[in-house]
Amino acid sequence: MSFLRRFEPIYGADRFVRGPLMVVAPHPDDETIGVGGLIAAHRDANVPVTVIVLTDGALGIPGTRAAEDYVMLRERETRAAADALGGFEMRFLRFPDGGLAGAQGVDAAIAEAVSACAPATIAFPSPFEVHPDHGAAAWATLRAARLSGYAGRLLAYEIGAMMPANVLLDITPWKERKARAVAAYASQLVHMDIVGKVEGLNRARTVNISDPAVRAAEAFADIPPDGIDGYCDAVERLSRDLDRWMPL
Repeated sequence: MSFLRRFEPIYGADRFVRGPLMVVAPHPDDETIGVGGLIAAHRDANVPVTVIVLTDGALGIPGTRAAEDYVMLRERETRAAADALGGFEMRFLRFPDGGLAGAQGVDAAIAEAVSACAPATIAFPSPFEVHPDHGAAAWATLRAARLSGYAGRLLAYEIGAMMPANVLLDITPWKERKARAVAAYASQLVHMDIVGKVEGLNRARTVNISDPAVRAAEAFADIPPDGIDGYCDAVERLSRDLDRWMPL
């Protein structure tokens, strides 16, 4: 075997504004971390965006399952992030944080949202994500796309793990707005430097881009609807092997 991949092409994020965008977020803040630039590009074009937040975010304080007031705080932070990005609709499904893989009805809930939103594009976490909720959200979205007969664009995005991608979107014009939106999640900044980490991820994705004007990019796996099965098989096979070969 000697196949060599091409460099991922880079486009302005506004080029991927084809119609309504639906973003599947495992937790409050994941939508902004992964696709804040793409969301802002849609809103600047006055194209609707709907974010489906799957879990209640109650494990946002490490080692503790927080009470209702904390869950509501995280939802308020999502609204503040939405304001920073130009506004988007939100659905909080409140599946248990940390238990998405074992929760009943996740696939059906996403499929229902697809039918209700009729998105031209669905952005969802990459199945290469390591966080269990992130990975569960990825597989649930792919199953829901098949279940609903979705025929639009599927974009897998990064949150906490870089992935094999086939397109980069230049989000330089929206870089500062994305940083302000990430900073809206003050409850999470107590535990980690999300702003710095997101900036580092988006900067790292420009490593093979020679244009110095491109200072931040979001990476995606752009999957055609008829490619879902092949993509799932390839991801699962590689993920299992990498996990099996991981040093103890």
